[in-house]
Amino acid sequence: MKRILPLVFLLCAFDPAHGAGRQWHITADQWFAPRDGGMIVRLQPVAQSVAAWMKQPRDHLVIEYPGGEEGTVWARELQDWLVSLGVPSSKIVTSPGYARRDQVGIELRRPEELY
Repeated sequence: MKRILPLVFLLCAFDPAHGAGRQWHITADQWFAPRDGGMIVRLQPVAQSVAAWMKQPRDHLVIEYPGGEEGTVWARELQDWLVSLGVPSSKIVTSPGYARRDQVGIELRRPEELY
């Protein structure tokens, strides 16, 4: 993990959209490519959302995912990767029922926006 976090910051430093939003989307095509730690930190929605959370650590990352078994597996795997990148599991919320079946959303929300 010590090697991954600097890479996340480096990737975000060169992204002109970094910090511009609080919502990101990962398509099924992006996600279901062969994954490893290097691929995950190069995945812009993941890198950007973790970097945004690090600037606002009192906020939560909400994973919005399509329902069903496949969506649940996708959300849990994404949650595990976010934890491996340094986001505490207590700062990650999963929310089923995302309208699109071919992507998941990540949104940075303030605690008062959760419920």
